[in-house]
Amino acid sequence: MTSTCTSFEQDRGEQVGQSIGDNPSSGVPEERVVISAASGVYDVLVNPYSATDSAYDGRAALHSFKKTGKPGGPGGEVPDEPLFDIGCERGLAGPFPCQNVDLAAYLPLSAIGDAGAGNDSWGWTDPQTGREYALMGTTSGTAFVDVTEPTKPAYLGMLPSHQPVETLFASWRDVKVYRDHAYVVSEEPLYGMQVFDLTRLRGVSQPRTWTEDAHYPLFGGAHNVAINEDTGFAYAVGTAICEGGPHMVDIRDPRNPAFTGCVDEDGYTHDTQAVVYDGSDTRFSGREILFNSNEDTLTIVDVTDKANPVQLSRTTYGAASYTHQGSLTEDGRYFLLNDELDEQTFGFNTSTYMSTSPA
Repeated sequence: MTSTCTSFEQDRGEQVGQSIGDNPSSGVPEERVVISAASGVYDVLVNPYSATDSAYDGRAALHSFKKTGKPGGPGGEVPDEPLFDIGCERGLAGPFPCQNVDLAAYLPLSAIGDAGAGNDSWGWTDPQTGREYALMGTTSGTAFVDVTEPTKPAYLGMLPSHQPVETLFASWRDVKVYRDHAYVVSEEPLYGMQVFDLTRLRGVSQPRTWTEDAHYPLFGGAHNVAINEDTGFAYAVGTAICEGGPHMVDIRDPRNPAFTGCVDEDGYTHDTQAVVYDGSDTRFSGREILFNSNEDTLTIVDVTDKANPVQLSRTTYGAASYTHQGSLTEDGRYFLLNDELDEQTFGFNTSTYMSTSPA
């Protein structure tokens, strides 16, 4: 399977902050932060962390953001109180810009566990009751919100982080669902993968602190996890093992995840999509294929045989700066890919790259 890339452009938004470094600092008593071309007032976060009885040696990340208070749109600052059922009038739904879309509800972080920040969300529909739930990754853990009535969301509590000490890596927490179980990963270095039986949310109306049903410890931190629901395999990416490539886990028995292999030929994977291929390249019909966003390439791998993954192609592009994520079109003909840093690096508008497979 080979591929080629082209691009099209969209309007670019302004970036309000910048990351200014990631510096190993074990045993170092101080950090010096330099912000090039600085203007205005900045908050700088330095958050060292160390773990005993492990190979992790501590690290401090330095982040800089212009100190402007909570950002807001044309309607003012984002509120700290929930908002419910606000119509779109004159281009605003409360403080949020809108166009022909009403605001069903807004829950600030203070209303869903009071975490410091949020990262990603997923969803689950209970097959028995039809109720819908949002699963929100935060710096404190995974928040559960019943969103069955969109204008009346109900916070049902938090599954705390498996690693009890919140570290600088807590900002990245991702969750996916398979067979009514949530699988949660984080970049926290001792985290592994939590497994939570979502059917326990049935009938709950008040927030509570939840406990995990199982834990997979064979990798520490992971940037993200993808699940192929057709095969029952999870792929943790950005771990400290498998050279950062996909760490493959059999989750067909949801509470007993089992390691099945590594995809490590092309190094670190930031995100992946796993599919049973049914696109236009019939040589690979019925094969389980990973489409890996690998920082500066789209790398495609056949993982049908977990013990012997086969790299099919490795495609880069002229403006590669940080290949971040992508997704196949429904017909399997195109893979749409985005680069996280090409705007800053090359100064052009946001671009989506289209990778095509042979007809």
